[in-house]
Amino acid sequence: MSFVSTDIGQIIGQQIEFVQTSRQKGYSNFFFVNDFLSKNDISPHQPSLSRVLSLARKHEFQGMLIDEISIDNCSTLQEETEALAKSKQNYKTSKIYKFSFFKKDKTPQILQDSFIGYAVFKIDYFQNEPSIGYVFESVLPPPRTSIQNSFLHCKRTYNVTNSLGNNFEVTGTLYAQQSVHSFVCAHVALRTVLSCILPEGDITYSRIANLAGSRKGLNDGAIEHVLTGLNLHYQKDTIVPDNPDCSISPDSDFMKTMYGYIESGNPALLGFEGHDEGIKHIVPIIGHTFNEYSWVPHSNRGYFGDTLFYYPSERWLSSHIMHDDNFGPYYCLPKHFITQKNFRLLLGISPTRFALSFDKVEASALGFLSSVPNYSIENEDEDNYWFDLFHVYTEMNSIVLRSVFISKDAYINHLRTSLDTIQNNIEPDIITKCNQLLPQMFWMIEVSCPELFSITKRKFGELLLATEFCNNDFDLKSFCLLRLPGLFILSKEEDNQYNIQKTQVKEHTRIFSNFN
Repeated sequence: MSFVSTDIGQIIGQQIEFVQTSRQKGYSNFFFVNDFLSKNDISPHQPSLSRVLSLARKHEFQGMLIDEISIDNCSTLQEETEALAKSKQNYKTSKIYKFSFFKKDKTPQILQDSFIGYAVFKIDYFQNEPSIGYVFESVLPPPRTSIQNSFLHCKRTYNVTNSLGNNFEVTGTLYAQQSVHSFVCAHVALRTVLSCILPEGDITYSRIANLAGSRKGLNDGAIEHVLTGLNLHYQKDTIVPDNPDCSISPDSDFMKTMYGYIESGNPALLGFEGHDEGIKHIVPIIGHTFNEYSWVPHSNRGYFGDTLFYYPSERWLSSHIMHDDNFGPYYCLPKHFITQKNFRLLLGISPTRFALSFDKVEASALGFLSSVPNYSIENEDEDNYWFDLFHVYTEMNSIVLRSVFISKDAYINHLRTSLDTIQNNIEPDIITKCNQLLPQMFWMIEVSCPELFSITKRKFGELLLATEFCNNDFDLKSFCLLRLPGLFILSKEEDNQYNIQKTQVKEHTRIFSNFN
């Protein structure tokens, strides 16, 4: 496992207090926030800080270490102080506190496995003006995991230092809140998505401002400057009211497009406009939740005129997981809550170039799968039930397709760990052939049926399509591999015939997941 860290996350700080936070001790987040903010002359309305503390409670924190950090010990804080002083002539000074959350309530018991996560709270003081406080950064584990059908696709493992030691670790997605005076919602949303992608696991606001050319509010053009300056790739969709030149039609399903980015492990930025003209906001999208009991997939087709010849896995999407710098980390954005009326911008971001959107890939995959001949296994009297069932669902237009843009290393590891229901695994020589055949990146379109996919998260197999031949239309040259129960069909060789390999894995297997 690789670790990253933030500049502030590595600062030791001076210990102010260790608070016992168990209910048995009579601790209350509400009392603490009120007392802490009152002592520091801050408005008691701090929803982001309250949300962080509530998530710590969700993780059953029993103790909270409070360290104070000196600006002089952190280059990132020095940069922010200089930027704030330039934008606000009446700026006086700042205080910075680091809260570290633990599952133990006594410092002698503090070990790595008791560490939950941390938050840095910054307070800025001004002459003849109210002071302001905000969560400069925080990393906590998500409150729900894949066991509860909540999938945080964009996460890192952070190494954290505090006055009790330097060997603490937390896996989650970095959260930050805007300061208003020196960086705004676009900066913090960018910081979150970039922390998911950049090797170093974080980026300073000064670097974002330099790449964007502005410390003020960032429009979509400035955000694109940041992404291209970091050699990142993106796909952009916009809706501008009364503008015929916007990049997607008013009836496009941007939520479905966003799901495609997230399912491939890539974060997205979602911009929207509120009910009052001028209220605009942008948030990072970092995961999704899944409803295995959803009525939508079948009712869409049975009652509401869905004409697709397959079930997109997106039909089981319940919510997207997001951070909102105004309210806190790890909120759920219900599907279709943001309507076309409010939607303004979608940026899917990736370190690797996408070719085609995932819905176009699935349309191409459906053509392949529908034309697969009923290849026979050498032993004619051996029934291949699951292969036959795949054909039944295909002919009924009832297969489920799930598209993931994946690396060869990730796919090869998936093959090595794939077991069918009777614990057969894929033969090493077939895996070696796949490793020799495949490009570095490609689309994997998993093939399942509603009952397998939604309840047990299993599949018949998968189709692999290379992106190098995909432009705006699909090309047969993109075919790499098709795995179905009992066989692999590899791309054509010199004799223009498919290379068919038998495998002992004749039943369904687990879908690909980073959460197994």
